[in-house]
Amino acid sequence: MDEERCWQVVDGVLVEEFPDEIICMQVDDGVFYSLRGTAVAVWRACARGVPVDALTIAVPQDQREAFAEMVEQLRNDALLTVVDGPGADLDPGEFDGADAAEWVRNAELSDLIRLDPIHDVTERGWPFA
Repeated sequence: MDEERCWQVVDGVLVEEFPDEIICMQVDDGVFYSLRGTAVAVWRACARGVPVDALTIAVPQDQREAFAEMVEQLRNDALLTVVDGPGADLDPGEFDGADAAEWVRNAELSDLIRLDPIHDVTERGWPFA
Protein backbone atom coordinates (compact mmCIF):
# COMPACT_ATOMS: atom_id res chain seq x y z
CA MET A 1 0.00 0.00 0.00
CA ASP A 2 1.28 3.50 -0.81
CA GLU A 3 2.33 5.93 1.90
CA GLU A 4 -0.19 8.64 2.64
CA ARG A 5 -0.52 11.53 5.08
CA CYS A 6 -2.51 9.91 7.89
CA TRP A 7 -3.93 10.99 11.21
CA GLN A 8 -2.39 9.55 14.36
CA VAL A 9 -3.08 10.00 18.07
CA VAL A 10 0.03 11.37 19.78
CA ASP A 11 1.80 8.88 22.07
CA GLY A 12 0.88 9.33 25.71
CA VAL A 13 -2.59 10.76 25.13
CA LEU A 14 -5.09 9.23 27.55
CA VAL A 15 -8.40 8.21 26.00
CA GLU A 16 -11.59 7.00 27.63
CA GLU A 17 -14.39 5.90 25.31
CA PHE A 18 -18.08 5.82 26.13
CA PRO A 19 -20.93 4.90 23.76
CA ASP A 20 -21.61 8.52 22.76
CA GLU A 21 -18.58 10.41 24.08
CA ILE A 22 -14.80 10.28 24.07
CA ILE A 23 -12.62 12.00 26.63
CA CYS A 24 -9.01 12.51 25.51
CA MET A 25 -6.27 14.16 27.55
CA GLN A 26 -2.78 15.41 26.79
CA VAL A 27 -1.06 14.37 30.03
CA ASP A 28 1.94 16.66 29.56
CA ASP A 29 -0.16 19.74 30.20
CA GLY A 30 -3.55 18.47 31.40
CA VAL A 31 -5.63 19.80 28.51
CA PHE A 32 -8.51 17.49 27.77
CA TYR A 33 -11.44 17.34 25.39
CA SER A 34 -14.95 15.97 25.53
CA LEU A 35 -15.98 14.81 22.06
CA ARG A 36 -19.56 14.02 21.01
CA GLY A 37 -21.57 13.52 17.83
CA THR A 38 -19.54 13.36 14.63
CA ALA A 39 -16.45 14.26 16.68
CA VAL A 40 -16.53 10.70 18.13
CA ALA A 41 -16.45 9.16 14.64
CA VAL A 42 -13.67 11.56 13.60
CA TRP A 43 -11.55 10.65 16.65
CA ARG A 44 -12.02 6.91 16.08
CA ALA A 45 -11.04 7.31 12.42
CA CYS A 46 -7.96 9.35 13.38
CA ALA A 47 -6.98 6.74 15.97
CA ARG A 48 -7.07 4.06 13.25
CA GLY A 49 -4.81 6.11 10.97
CA VAL A 50 -7.26 7.12 8.28
CA PRO A 51 -5.66 9.30 5.58
CA VAL A 52 -6.17 13.03 6.00
CA ASP A 53 -7.74 13.50 2.56
CA ALA A 54 -10.08 10.51 2.87
CA LEU A 55 -11.37 11.68 6.24
CA THR A 56 -11.86 15.24 5.05
CA ILE A 57 -13.97 14.01 2.13
CA ALA A 58 -15.95 11.56 4.31
CA VAL A 59 -17.05 14.17 6.85
CA PRO A 60 -20.53 15.42 5.96
CA GLN A 61 -20.31 18.55 3.80
CA ASP A 62 -22.19 20.71 6.30
CA GLN A 63 -19.70 19.77 9.06
CA ARG A 64 -16.38 20.20 7.26
CA GLU A 65 -15.69 23.68 8.62
CA ALA A 66 -16.27 22.47 12.19
CA PHE A 67 -14.15 19.37 11.46
CA ALA A 68 -11.24 21.53 10.29
CA GLU A 69 -11.49 23.72 13.38
CA MET A 70 -11.65 20.72 15.72
CA VAL A 71 -8.66 18.85 14.29
CA GLU A 72 -6.65 22.08 14.23
CA GLN A 73 -7.31 22.54 17.97
CA LEU A 74 -6.46 18.89 18.68
CA ARG A 75 -3.20 19.26 16.73
CA ASN A 76 -2.33 22.53 18.48
CA ASP A 77 -2.85 20.84 21.86
CA ALA A 78 -0.70 17.85 20.77
CA LEU A 79 -3.45 15.22 20.84
CA LEU A 80 -3.38 14.49 17.10
CA THR A 81 -0.61 14.59 14.54
CA VAL A 82 -0.16 13.72 10.88
CA VAL A 83 2.36 11.06 9.80
CA ASP A 84 3.31 9.24 6.62
CA GLY A 85 2.05 5.68 6.55
CA PRO A 86 -0.27 3.14 5.02
CA GLY A 87 -3.71 4.60 5.55
CA ALA A 88 -6.51 2.68 7.22
CA ASP A 89 -9.90 2.38 5.56
CA LEU A 90 -12.95 4.28 6.69
CA ASP A 91 -15.83 2.14 7.88
CA PRO A 92 -18.81 2.32 5.52
CA GLY A 93 -21.45 4.56 7.02
CA GLU A 94 -19.10 5.79 9.73
CA PHE A 95 -20.84 9.16 9.86
CA ASP A 96 -24.39 7.96 9.17
CA GLY A 97 -26.87 9.31 11.68
CA ALA A 98 -24.28 11.09 13.80
CA ASP A 99 -25.24 14.38 15.38
CA ALA A 100 -23.22 17.49 14.58
CA ALA A 101 -19.72 17.48 16.01
CA GLU A 102 -19.38 18.79 19.53
CA TRP A 103 -16.09 19.25 21.29
CA VAL A 104 -15.28 21.07 24.49
CA ARG A 105 -11.71 21.98 25.41
CA ASN A 106 -10.96 21.97 29.12
CA ALA A 107 -7.77 23.37 30.60
CA GLU A 108 -8.92 23.72 34.21
CA LEU A 109 -6.67 20.85 35.35
CA SER A 110 -3.56 22.08 33.55
CA ASP A 111 -1.92 23.65 36.59
CA LEU A 112 -2.70 20.62 38.75
CA ILE A 113 -1.36 18.15 36.16
CA ARG A 114 1.86 20.13 35.79
CA LEU A 115 2.24 20.29 39.58
CA ASP A 116 1.47 16.59 40.15
CA PRO A 117 1.86 14.72 36.83
CA ILE A 118 0.04 11.50 36.08
CA HIS A 119 2.41 8.60 36.68
CA ASP A 120 2.30 4.82 36.83
CA VAL A 121 2.43 3.19 40.24
CA THR A 122 2.62 -0.37 41.43
CA GLU A 123 0.71 -1.97 44.30
CA ARG A 124 3.54 -0.75 46.56
CA GLY A 125 2.54 2.83 45.66
CA TRP A 126 4.57 5.82 44.64
CA PRO A 127 7.51 6.13 43.97
CA PHE A 128 7.92 2.41 43.33
CA ALA A 129 6.76 2.41 39.72
